[in-house]
Amino acid sequence: MQARRPSASAESSSGSSPRGVLADRLDVFDELCDPGVTNHAAAPQARDGVESIKRVIGISRAAMPDQRWTNQIMVADDEYVVVRAVRESTWCAESFRGGCVNPSWPQ
Repeated sequence: MQARRPSASAESSSGSSPRGVLADRLDVFDELCDPGVTNHAAAPQARDGVESIKRVIGISRAAMPDQRWTNQIMVADDEYVVVRAVRESTWCAESFRGGCVNPSWPQ
């Protein structure tokens, strides 16, 4: 697996998510990620490959349109990158990880 260096369009600013992601430009992942990337936070059927990452982020954006990410820790060593981040958002979808969201919760 070969590490990729992000372009100016994919740089982070002030510890937040890359600008391309914030602007709903999922194509930035084609440049940022190796084709064999694994998203360990995703469901097993959606972990492998750039297209899976883009699909998961698209679903996440639809469920939480106001989400904000703050990178807490980012470690890069050769071809490996690990990020620990905090996400804040309002959940707008009808279910969460297969379970029904309580209809009495405020919208």
